[in-house]
Amino acid sequence: MKVAVLTPLSLEREAVLAHLADVEQKILNGELYHRGTFTGAHHTFEVTVKETGSGNTTAGLAAEKIITAVQPQLLFLTGIAGGVKDVAVGDVVIGTQAHGYESGKETPGGFRARPKSYWSNKSLIDLAQIVAGQDVWHERHRAAGKKARVFFGPIASGEKVITATDALAFQQLKLHYNDTLALEMEAHGVGCALHGHAHVHWLNVRGISDLCTGKNAAEDLLRQPYAAAQGAAFLFEMLYKLNAKELNLPIMTAKDLSTAVFNILFPITRLESVKEIGKDLSEATDGTVRELWEKVKPYLIEEVEELEKSPQDTDSQADVRNKMKKV
Repeated sequence: MKVAVLTPLSLEREAVLAHLADVEQKILNGELYHRGTFTGAHHTFEVTVKETGSGNTTAGLAAEKIITAVQPQLLFLTGIAGGVKDVAVGDVVIGTQAHGYESGKETPGGFRARPKSYWSNKSLIDLAQIVAGQDVWHERHRAAGKKARVFFGPIASGEKVITATDALAFQQLKLHYNDTLALEMEAHGVGCALHGHAHVHWLNVRGISDLCTGKNAAEDLLRQPYAAAQGAAFLFEMLYKLNAKELNLPIMTAKDLSTAVFNILFPITRLESVKEIGKDLSEATDGTVRELWEKVKPYLIEEVEELEKSPQDTDSQADVRNKMKKV
């Protein structure tokens, strides 16, 4: 399965790469990515990682580019965040929603919020709840303490770095989005991008590095890598336990099916090729793909049997190709 992981900062990227094997750099469509593999209990994952830089616009654009380049089934945004409510340093927050807390209108009477939020994928939220309940994810981060907790709730995104709880932006956040657990600068942009890619399941996983107050460079050098490692540890425990069939994730998309049909079947000389495709598709969980295959399969078998009678007849093969396009 193909997985895309976006991290705003290099230290967050390194926390993710620490869990991968056979890591290599790749240039895809002019963009630099890191790619490696991760073996879970049910699947082997091809994980492509992109360091996006900070900001919603930048992260949203990176999400669009990595989806185009990689065609992932899953996309994770992970890294550090500032705690707003209930959480402590080292805790993990699963972003059920991404609030754009700066969306609104400035009036003579003050700021009037116009909420814009994007939801993460429910199947991945459910899986995260299972992982949180089993409470073994700490083992993937050796420096972690088992006292760290996992919270589920909205994460707010803006273009400001907030370092004080008495700042105007923080007060507006608490007033208009008082269910927010953590604050960062990318999730709303990624959520906006993923809104147009419903086939890609996505989730925001954050480690808490500070509480939006009392920040200083010396503590950041310790807390930020620790928090990034916490988020990455939880993410990869999710991948380890993830079963695409249980979460109704499509292992093969309609586009993959079309590619398989044309690349494998034509030209073709053996009926075994059809059987092999049938075997591959038995693992597909996407209902549309299964329905399409059931309709096409009898036709393919009939035509392939005809081709076997005259495997060198290029005209017959061309005729089958044209019929397949109509199907």
